[in-house]
Amino acid sequence: MDAIQMTSSEMTRKEWDTLGEVDVPSNRYYGAQTARALMYFRIGGIEERMPVAIIRAFGILKKASAEVNCLYGLDRELADIISQVADEIIAGNFDEDFPLVIWQTGSGTQSNMNVNEVIANRAIELLGGEIGSKQPVHPNDHVNMSQSSNDAYPTAMHIAVACELNSRLIPAVKELCDSFAMKSKEFKAIFLIRNKQMPLNLHDVFNGYKNLLDTELSCLDDAMPRLYMLAAGGTAVGTGLNAPSGFAEKVAERIAALTGLPFVTAPNKFESLAAHDVMVEIHGVLNTLATSLMKIANEIRLISDSLENAFEIHERIMNADGYPERDAELSRKSIVMNAEQCDILAMITAQVFGNHTAITVGASNGHFELNVFKPMIVSNVLHSIRLIADSCYSFAANCVQSIQILEQSEVNSCDINVQQINSPNGIFEMGPTVGSIGMMSRAQATADEVDVATKWWNDYPTSKYMEKARPQATFSSYLSNVWSKPKRLARSASYTNLTYIREAEHDYPIRRSASVSSLAPSLALPQHYRQAERIVHTVPVYKPHIYDWYSKSYCPAKWIDTHEAITRPLLRRSAFEPFPYTSHVPYYTLETQRIFANKRLENQVSYVQGSQRYLDKYVSARLKADDFAQHYAYTAYEWRTPQDHAFNRHFMYGERVFIPHAPRNPHSYAEAEALRRLYVTTGRFRFA
Repeated sequence: MDAIQMTSSEMTRKEWDTLGEVDVPSNRYYGAQTARALMYFRIGGIEERMPVAIIRAFGILKKASAEVNCLYGLDRELADIISQVADEIIAGNFDEDFPLVIWQTGSGTQSNMNVNEVIANRAIELLGGEIGSKQPVHPNDHVNMSQSSNDAYPTAMHIAVACELNSRLIPAVKELCDSFAMKSKEFKAIFLIRNKQMPLNLHDVFNGYKNLLDTELSCLDDAMPRLYMLAAGGTAVGTGLNAPSGFAEKVAERIAALTGLPFVTAPNKFESLAAHDVMVEIHGVLNTLATSLMKIANEIRLISDSLENAFEIHERIMNADGYPERDAELSRKSIVMNAEQCDILAMITAQVFGNHTAITVGASNGHFELNVFKPMIVSNVLHSIRLIADSCYSFAANCVQSIQILEQSEVNSCDINVQQINSPNGIFEMGPTVGSIGMMSRAQATADEVDVATKWWNDYPTSKYMEKARPQATFSSYLSNVWSKPKRLARSASYTNLTYIREAEHDYPIRRSASVSSLAPSLALPQHYRQAERIVHTVPVYKPHIYDWYSKSYCPAKWIDTHEAITRPLLRRSAFEPFPYTSHVPYYTLETQRIFANKRLENQVSYVQGSQRYLDKYVSARLKADDFAQHYAYTAYEWRTPQDHAFNRHFMYGERVFIPHAPRNPHSYAEAEALRRLYVTTGRFRFA
């Protein structure tokens, strides 16, 4: 390829368009219209450039159009040179000559002319002419022959999206499907077991993921025929003006031959230019695919983190028929995978959801004969295709294919586990890594390991165990439960020590009620749960059933931590201020805390009732003010910032300001002195 030589004496060249003379860089093939567009559309920078796939699609369109135009009067030599330059554009030789961003006219006119100018100037150079002279190859008369920006850009949109789907996205999703199928066969004997739930075969789980993605691919196949319909030949707003008869069909056939895809001409060119519903349909499938990928990423993340969700992974012996033996002993396993890929996939799917919203809005704004959101629509579609394709390849290679099932290490020293239960430091050190819920899960698991390993309820002195595990409590009140329900005592011991952990983490003492049995599950709940139930009786506070608490195996949290009540510290400004009930009580109770911040009421119920009385007085004063305003012909009010202290004191309620009548100005404000006299004479604005 012969490059344009740029000398120090001549950095630019002169070109002309319908608006006049323009300076164009000497080392670039684009012309006057592109240079002028660069002056008017400086938005976003290089990151917002027209997608390369669109430039390649324009190259395919210009090549096919030149070859077909040769049949309708275009000189054979010019057609061949245009086709040759189009091949160079398809190969990516002139990517730097397409600097325009997607934020241009909604029809894509500037990008179409950018391609025309680059092809024309490169062809002129190859023919030995002067670049910018438009002789012997003209950007409009020859390169854009039988075309218009109205139909050229929609055609390039369909070509680009179809090629990207077939070359990038579909192979990537199939690669992920194959990875799930491979792991499905490998993990046929692996089962996931959770509290009182049906054991899940990992083979069935991964096979379900594979079929989920296969379904999305079949939906994409159903939508592809409408994507293969091209608008080429519609020219100006779909009329076919200046395009010879048969041009549209022949161009579609030639594009199909160049790409290997079944492109056809659109049956109605007006619809092809005015609406882009097929883009919404195609991206709707991508949006559904992203929804499935989000589900897969979240579930695999949960499976990978058995400490958080209490999944147990077991391997069963399979019989000759491929089914697990009923009486075979289960072997405990652990799963190893790269869970960071789940976070990446989830972020990408969220971006696809946002792209779908933009595409929907853009396609809904096709007014009359031309949609003017074309660059934005196709840019978001191509962005989603690229993200989903790359993430599927990455997720398959770095996560799914690397999943391993390993033997779980046995617990060697029971004494260390007992020490971890009795000492909060051993578990508290895990806090920065696993958080409060992880510490609770570890403490509960340790308690169960103590039960199994030491069988302390048979051969360990009860009093010594109670002295170690629960030194702050007396065991005489529940000795009757020791022999009948030993696990109940061990579980209660672990959560009692977690009370110490919460005290150390949040730096405040947790009150313990002597009237409530230490074995009750409410002790394991945060203190403000019980306070909320006692103060505001209408507030629903979820708490697990007492029998579910002891019948299930250990779980990270037995209550729904909707507002992060466990992980967020409960802060108080003083010891005489009640706990904040942000998650559990109505808003007026929060206002009450500020009103009565310096008061200590022993009866909490009257505390709430007192706030209600205060609100009643406040509303009553508001109503009195309204009546007064009407009585003195205050007919208008508006939202206004007060101008002086007197106005703020007497006429300001929230942000609403009353406006009195005044002589010669029905909407004027009264003077401050007039407001003071009004207050002195009436006294009606005083709060009772």
